[in-house]
Amino acid sequence: MVGVVSTHSFSNQGYEFKCLYDGSKNDMHMDYVFYSYNRQSRILMAMGLGKAMIYVKFEKGYFDTTDDISNLKTNACTNGFSFNDVHYTFFNTSNSSLNSHDGGCVFLTLTIDRPYLISLLGNFEECKKQGLGKLIARIALSNGKSLMSNEMLEIFMLNDEEEYPCTDGCGMMRQDKFEQTLQHTNAQPFHSDMFIPYFSEDEVKRISAIQIRVHGFKGVLSKVPFSHWKALQKKFEFSDEISCLMRPSMKKYETQVVLYPFIDVLNASSAIEGSINRTFMSCILNLTSKKDEMRQFFKRNLEEYLNEKIHLDPSNPSDLKRNVFEFMHQLFIEKAHGKQIRSKISMCGLRN
Repeated sequence: MVGVVSTHSFSNQGYEFKCLYDGSKNDMHMDYVFYSYNRQSRILMAMGLGKAMIYVKFEKGYFDTTDDISNLKTNACTNGFSFNDVHYTFFNTSNSSLNSHDGGCVFLTLTIDRPYLISLLGNFEECKKQGLGKLIARIALSNGKSLMSNEMLEIFMLNDEEEYPCTDGCGMMRQDKFEQTLQHTNAQPFHSDMFIPYFSEDEVKRISAIQIRVHGFKGVLSKVPFSHWKALQKKFEFSDEISCLMRPSMKKYETQVVLYPFIDVLNASSAIEGSINRTFMSCILNLTSKKDEMRQFFKRNLEEYLNEKIHLDPSNPSDLKRNVFEFMHQLFIEKAHGKQIRSKISMCGLRN
């Protein structure tokens, strides 16, 4: 369920709760319903306890100050609220919500055995050693808005951070498993007997990265083509069954995989065509530790574009200069007629 808590001067507590979504199929298309699409709610629903949890947002009134909304949140989380004669109290919230006045929180009924529920979510003993705030935030990773994919992963974790060919917080997934994960992501997360694909086949092919939660890991997974995956497999010597590579820093807590073996998909990103100018290329060259490789990358893309689009020989400067005006005129005409063209012109770095 999803609801809001707002100030109410005539209430004994000084605030009131209003339900926005009661867990029924009605109004499932509304945006706020997605706040209840998360791993924790799916675990509770599997036990027939879906209505024992409410995701609560805090609503700022017209005359409320920042201090008012902060006090509202403190009072509501301390004392709880009642809905349909059932009392709900604070359970957890995300790290970002801890540091904001109006961030959402999860409330549970008093009848829920909280230590037992936490044990179903994962083992947080190591997190507890880092303080209460870290513990709450790690438990709250199960609150992230997500859709469930019933794909299962065989994960290989690399121990040598310096050898890992990706940024911190980013892992990699083999191309076939990546696309299968998207194909099996259910748009109906509350009804496991009904499968409706969330991503179209066209989106599955275009998406290049997904934000995930799985087996206590948090981060982004990028799609890796088979050819590159074979090179990684040879370098790091993992088996054919492995379909996903993770960094040690992505592991946030331990879980019992058998209780919830699925992948939670929080977001997806597609590569789109764009352009970068000479200034931006210079910035990249200044920041990278592999300047020669980056220069070759820029040069190769430029040559491919010139050969494909203008049929020029990049090694012949006179040919290039003679045809620049004709090329720019053609480009202007195509845009004027609304044609979609590849926007790589600024990569050419052409100057009068």
